[in-house]
Amino acid sequence: MPGDPDTDCFPAPLLFALDETGELDRSQPLEPLAPDLQKNERHIVKLKLIAGLLGAPYAALYRRDQRRSRRIAAALSAAALLLILVLSGLSIAAFTYARMAVQQRNEAQAARKLAEQNADKAERRAWLAQVAAQEVRRMVAEGESCPRP
Repeated sequence: MPGDPDTDCFPAPLLFALDETGELDRSQPLEPLAPDLQKNERHIVKLKLIAGLLGAPYAALYRRDQRRSRRIAAALSAAALLLILVLSGLSIAAFTYARMAVQQRNEAQAARKLAEQNADKAERRAWLAQVAAQEVRRMVAEGESCPRP
C-alpha cells in the first residue's frame, strides 16, 4: 500500500521534495532513483535513472528522447525513400537498356539473314557463271558455234 512504512521500499525523504524550511512537502512527489524494471521498459528505466541523477524532470528527458527518436525515424525514412527512388531509376534504366538490346539483337538477326540470302544468291550466280563458262569452252573446243538468241 502506498504510504505504509512497512511496505514502502523508499523512505519519505526520497519520495518527496523539501520546502524552504527543510521539511518534507508531500504535495511535491519526486521520481525515485530506482525505477521498477519489471513494470517499465529498459529505455524508460534508463531515462528515469538519468533524470534522478541529474535532478532533471523525467518528463523533459522523455520528451527530448521522443524528439530524438522521431528525428532518427525521419532520417531513416528519408534515406529509405532516397534508396527506393535510386533503385527505381536504376530499374527503369535497366528495362530500357534491355528493350534496346532486344531490338538491336532482332535487327542484327534480320541483317544476318539478309546477308546469308545475298551470299546464297552470289554463290548461285557464281556457279551459273562457272557452268556457262565451261559450256562455252566445251563448245569452242568442239568447234560448235554459240546459238543465236
